[in-house]
Amino acid sequence: MPKISVVTAAFNAREGVVATVASVAAMGGIEHVVVDGASSDGTSEYLGQTGTRWISEPDKGIADAMTKGIALATGEYFLILQAGDLFAPGLTLAEIEAELDGSDIVSFDVLVTHPDGDIRFRSRGLGAKLERSMCVPHQGAFVRRDLYDRIGAFDARYKVGMDYEFMLRAKRSGATCKVVNRIVAVMPADGISARRDWPSLEKRLVENRLIHAVHARGPVDRISQKLYWVVYPLYKRVRHFGGRR
Repeated sequence: MPKISVVTAAFNAREGVVATVASVAAMGGIEHVVVDGASSDGTSEYLGQTGTRWISEPDKGIADAMTKGIALATGEYFLILQAGDLFAPGLTLAEIEAELDGSDIVSFDVLVTHPDGDIRFRSRGLGAKLERSMCVPHQGAFVRRDLYDRIGAFDARYKVGMDYEFMLRAKRSGATCKVVNRIVAVMPADGISARRDWPSLEKRLVENRLIHAVHARGPVDRISQKLYWVVYPLYKRVRHFGGRR
């Protein structure tokens, strides 16, 4: 049984899949499972020529595809790398495995590449900051198999914030999280959760508000959330249209 399994969900993203498969293969000793949503761009034909485990069939979205991949994979720890995501240059498998100490989640940093400058997405773990926003980048989060067994995988109701909802659910369950402030992966800012246009941002805000409501811990938390969701969307709109993303 491999120590690490990488799961990739993809739909009509052949070029990104090729890059990610090559990056995972170069690490060596990692199981890679690709779940393709019945793409029409030659993704399945390419995967058929590799040694990667894969399936290609219609799904209900990214959350559903990632959950399928987790069910197929056999590792002790799981990492989600989407099409186009890569392991950080110079990093070795031994260096990653040395940090996998039995914690439910071992969370590294991720480098997000934007045309106007790269951003380091630092992991903050399952602390107070997680109550308001996603601070455990899933491309850097190695999750133990038995945590998925205990609390389930990704909720297909969420099209953007499924990873945030999972991390809040993990926190509520008492999951342990080790933070390693070292970049483990590089992701292009073309995925739905990283896009900077206002319609994409607005979708994330709507889902995060629902996620907060679902995971509210009592009356005080619900009152705090109501105040937060009066102010925060206005703040984000002002920053966005003022040119500060």
